[in-house]
Amino acid sequence: MEAIKLIAKPILEKRYEEIKQEVAEIGQVASLTIIVGERPDSEMYVNMKHKKCQEVGIDSRIEKLPTTITTDELLAILRSAVASNMYDGILIQLPLPKHIDQELVLEKFGDYLINENTRPLIDVDALSYVGKRYSTPCTPKGIMTLMKYYDIDLIGRHVVVVGRSEIVGKPVAALCQAEDATVSVIHRRTTEKVKMDLLNSADVIIACAGSGRCIGSQHVAYNPNKPYIIDAGVTFIDGKSIGDVDEDCRHYVSGYTPYTGAVGPMTILSLIENIIESAKKR
Repeated sequence: MEAIKLIAKPILEKRYEEIKQEVAEIGQVASLTIIVGERPDSEMYVNMKHKKCQEVGIDSRIEKLPTTITTDELLAILRSAVASNMYDGILIQLPLPKHIDQELVLEKFGDYLINENTRPLIDVDALSYVGKRYSTPCTPKGIMTLMKYYDIDLIGRHVVVVGRSEIVGKPVAALCQAEDATVSVIHRRTTEKVKMDLLNSADVIIACAGSGRCIGSQHVAYNPNKPYIIDAGVTFIDGKSIGDVDEDCRHYVSGYTPYTGAVGPMTILSLIENIIESAKKR
């Protein structure tokens, strides 16, 4: 039987119409994205988010800062934005340049949300240590929505997460565990033998390592479960982006996400849902 293509389109069409109505009922909804420096992947994401926010009626603003900005200067701008109480969502596009203390920025962001604003929900990407308690990170949330739409049952199933980032890997593993899945996490120090064993016993594979085509057909060809495979990885090579999963894997699975039209659009939908949720609780 041919593998199912797990695309976002049927979810998006209905949900965005509902969101337009919600924005109209709320009235003014505003978001701010802060981006530092020039990275093609970051600029691509920011532009996609900005465009979709505008389409549903959200007043989306972008503050593009030079690569030369210091950590202290960035913190001052972030603190001012939080204290202004103008926004229902504030996004800090990651990764920040290497000379910026990213961990400190996210820690201080959490402090500002409590001390300067008292609205932790405006951390709509759930990046600060406070935000993680209140909002669901967007890519993991989108992945879970996508699997639910396609009736991918996780109860008692073996889910293998490839990658352990704070933004995607760890939270999506926790969300799957909350659905009573048994979760294994593969990372860069996992041996090839263990990686092979885990992937060839998985019912669901969620690849989010950001390591181009790190999952090949050899990792799934001998899996009797014919797993579902979700590709949430992004790697830029020679100006082109690729996912974590090689297309040859599609011959051995029950369902798969294409590199475009699946996880990316679901991430943006989840972001907008988080902005709306924050606006409703203003």
